[in-house]
Amino acid sequence: MRISSYLVVLIIDQEVRTNNRMACEESDNTLLVAAIDFGTTYSGYAFSTRISFKKDKLDIKANQVWNAGSKQLLSLKTPTCILLRKNLEIVSFGYQAENDYAAIVTDETEDDYYFFQQFKMKLYRCEALCDHLHQTLLDKGVSVNPDEIKWVLTVPAIWSDGAKQFMRESAKKAGIKNDKLAISLEPEDASIFCQCLSMASQQGFKEVFSKIQKGTKYMVVDLGGGTVDITAHEKLDEHTMVELCKATGDDCGGSSVDKEFLQIFDDIVGKDVMKSLACEEVDSYLDLCRSFETTKRKLEASSIRPKITIIFPFFAIDKLCKRKRDKEFETLLSESKYSQKIKLKNDKLIIDLEFMKSLFRKVIDRTIKLIRNTFSNGKARDITTLLLVGGFSECHLVQEEIRKAFSDKTVISPDDPGLAVLKGAVLFGHMPNLIQSRFTRRTYGRRIKPLFNSNLHDRSRLVVEDGEERCEGVFEAFMTANESIQVGTKVKVSYHTIRRRQDKINVAIYVTEEKLSQSTLMKRGVEK
Repeated sequence: MRISSYLVVLIIDQEVRTNNRMACEESDNTLLVAAIDFGTTYSGYAFSTRISFKKDKLDIKANQVWNAGSKQLLSLKTPTCILLRKNLEIVSFGYQAENDYAAIVTDETEDDYYFFQQFKMKLYRCEALCDHLHQTLLDKGVSVNPDEIKWVLTVPAIWSDGAKQFMRESAKKAGIKNDKLAISLEPEDASIFCQCLSMASQQGFKEVFSKIQKGTKYMVVDLGGGTVDITAHEKLDEHTMVELCKATGDDCGGSSVDKEFLQIFDDIVGKDVMKSLACEEVDSYLDLCRSFETTKRKLEASSIRPKITIIFPFFAIDKLCKRKRDKEFETLLSESKYSQKIKLKNDKLIIDLEFMKSLFRKVIDRTIKLIRNTFSNGKARDITTLLLVGGFSECHLVQEEIRKAFSDKTVISPDDPGLAVLKGAVLFGHMPNLIQSRFTRRTYGRRIKPLFNSNLHDRSRLVVEDGEERCEGVFEAFMTANESIQVGTKVKVSYHTIRRRQDKINVAIYVTEEKLSQSTLMKRGVEK
């Protein structure tokens, strides 16, 4: 049994979340709720005031347009990347950081800067987006005191308690006070957003969302850049819902397809050439990645054209191929295993549709398997509706394959599914008590030394303490995995010493993914 040790503060996630939720609900000075969605590939923020929320729940400002630069690509989210000076001062974030770094490399001054991309849960992202929001408000003529803002940070439902705690510490470093912070779960946020769409269906939203009525059971499939996050909910009434089963997920998001695509070039020209492209010809490397991102979202399972065209930084790669391989790119391509699947035409790559689709196969298969596994849970078996959200769900191919795999289900996706989590997080900040119960993700317990019982305990763990035979390293669970727990539930356990004149005690808290009976745990014990 794999058991991990945690500090006490890390395991009280259910109670910490409840306290933060109540603080948000009862605070009289909260004028604005702002949510930050940190994605592996893209990040963004959204906000709404208390006044606008009371008038229209969906009046959420998430229309900050990020400019990609030279290609004039516009997006409601920006890449998760940051440029720092050597003294760790923030220079820029997102698309601007990519463009600034490209210019710095051209000027050969990159040694004075640090550039990070596709990173998760780092301190400076939070600070950069907080500053950007404040500047956006000032540009709109809105002045809000920091104590009047309630912040909501989104995390995948499958994240560990330690990761959530690190997010809290990062937010604190970025200047967000703990009593002004709430951590929300991404699939729950998406669920809340879609429920509010259902409430507003009479105001012009798609009629299909009206299906989410009282008693409706549905599955939320959050397809992000780094992860796929799945949970199932039942709507109790207009303002509450419960979780039907333990959330699940895997690291099989859209960035996995990006890696498959870039691996093609590693195979054709070599990793050193591609590394040089990323370091020396940053503009060209970014153009290649952005071009694939556009193609990835538009790709469809069936098309009248059997070929896909991708704009390709030919001159930059060809120059590096000549320098490092003494061959032109076209020659290397013709000698590669992709010669029959990829053709070069001027500055474009012409790729077979079926080959392009094969890059998505592993990710799609893993996603479908995760969904099937969730349906195998007893309480989720009769679910008939799937909600697809997250940036990767914008990919037509992914949507089509999921619809085909679950043809007996209603599969729906809102407009701008990449913003569903972000907007839902804002709604969560305003309505913190929508989720009535959740399933525990893990089993929590403590290490104890009970009196030795030969019928229960392994004799190899026998120790003698103050003349009494005891069993060393027994795991006593006080909360087991995969159990439905009402929000606000508090678990109280008492501790006592086992030796006379003992003036202190070390409290060791452990966590495991397994759901085991107490008798089994006592027999197997705790293995560090």
